[in-house]
Amino acid sequence: MWEEVVKFLEERESRVRMEVQMVAGEEFRVWRWLPPSSPISSSAKPTSPSTLSHSFIYSSASAGPSNSSQQQTQKRKVWQGQAFETMEGSVNSLPCSPTPCLKIRHMFDPEIEYGEAWITATEDAVLEKCEESGAAVVHVAVDRSSTEGCVYIKCASCADAGRAYRGMHGWWFD
Repeated sequence: MWEEVVKFLEERESRVRMEVQMVAGEEFRVWRWLPPSSPISSSAKPTSPSTLSHSFIYSSASAGPSNSSQQQTQKRKVWQGQAFETMEGSVNSLPCSPTPCLKIRHMFDPEIEYGEAWITATEDAVLEKCEESGAAVVHVAVDRSSTEGCVYIKCASCADAGRAYRGMHGWWFD
């Protein structure tokens, strides 16, 4: 039944593009929902190809490792794309930041992270997104004991925090 659904979408749905994305170090086919081509959305130009659409994994294969020896070989996490639209004026975008500090949840899973390299990789990923957004960052801290996978950021100003927020809010990181 699932393969029939996939075939139907591939043949008949023009608003969806099929791609391959890395998730937890493995390749998966994904559906990428293309944005509407209305004059309103075309006037607000995204800054990178990954901001053009939303993607959803549709592979029926497991994304996780299948045995304990594979769990010891952890793959690098990367930004996967937006979960929802966050362009200026959307309901998911704050007009201004009330504070220069941000708390980002679900950046990591404390149940599967080990060693020290993941901490630096997580900090680097946050700094990369902030740099892309033009946000000046004063400090980044990964809360290793967080059950929610929290990372804290202190920006140089409220305006910088707003840019960082808009640059990361709604993005998948895995």
